[in-house]
Amino acid sequence: MYFSFSSLLPACIHSIASSPPSLSQGTCGCDHTPLDRAFNIATSVPYVAVGVKMLRNRETDAGRALGGAMAIAGASAIIYHASWGESFRSWTRKLDYYSIAVASTAMSYALFPTMPAMIRPLSYATTPFAPFKVSFVHGSLMELKFAQRAYKNKALRLSHRKHALTTAAGLACFTYECYKPESKYVHGAWHILSGIAAAQLDTLVADVERTEWRVSTPRGKGTERDVTQREGGGVITPPEGWSPATVTMSTPRPTENNNISNHNYHQNHHGAGRLPYSDSQATLSNAAVSSRSISPKMHSGFGPHTPPQLTRLEEVLN
Repeated sequence: MYFSFSSLLPACIHSIASSPPSLSQGTCGCDHTPLDRAFNIATSVPYVAVGVKMLRNRETDAGRALGGAMAIAGASAIIYHASWGESFRSWTRKLDYYSIAVASTAMSYALFPTMPAMIRPLSYATTPFAPFKVSFVHGSLMELKFAQRAYKNKALRLSHRKHALTTAAGLACFTYECYKPESKYVHGAWHILSGIAAAQLDTLVADVERTEWRVSTPRGKGTERDVTQREGGGVITPPEGWSPATVTMSTPRPTENNNISNHNYHQNHHGAGRLPYSDSQATLSNAAVSSRSISPKMHSGFGPHTPPQLTRLEEVLN
């Protein structure tokens, strides 16, 4: 299941260019009563919450841009449903549609690292004339991407099922409202269902960041993001200041001639009643230590030729 933007670009341009005027301008028959209006305002808040969560959790600039755009789209919906007056509501409705189109464009940028640069300016330029179609095209690409990633990654399948079911139910509400604009609370139900569907995008974007953007470590406060060169990799960052080329042992390295001194050390420090430190154990420890470079921090506090500690060090290193 593979597709590329080069093959979909002509269809995207045709679909955006053929947008119906009624959908381009943005019309809606909701907010019939004060209770219906309050319900629509309240159900717009989850969009902002989802956007803020993505803005805080995502590892790439594209992922955080999507979170910010989604939060702005939720705020625009709140402004629209809280507005009044035919003229003013006409402008706020357009703002609502435009913000959704911008967020959908940002979504494609986060999900497709190889997206051609011309797609974004083309989408932004078309948004004032066909916001619904811009959102539809990028939303369709997202659905294909989600299905593709869920097919490859079993961990995404539950999230994809939630997304697919809530998206289908939300589209049913949206379609019903188009035919029955006088219906109450249907628009708010669409808000709830589409909000649940949008919340699943955080999992999808995280998977794309790990596998295609190749972000390998969680973003932390004051830390840099590490990027690996292999699919879905996990880079292990060495301790700060550690350099395998420059680290050496701070004490003389044991050799095979040290077996007698190892034996004497064991008897002096642990008593003659215990078994002596055997030649095979000393040779094993010598080989383990000589085959590795030990950080000064790891070796600080160890006396020279300390067989029990060397044995413990061998276990830790292995």
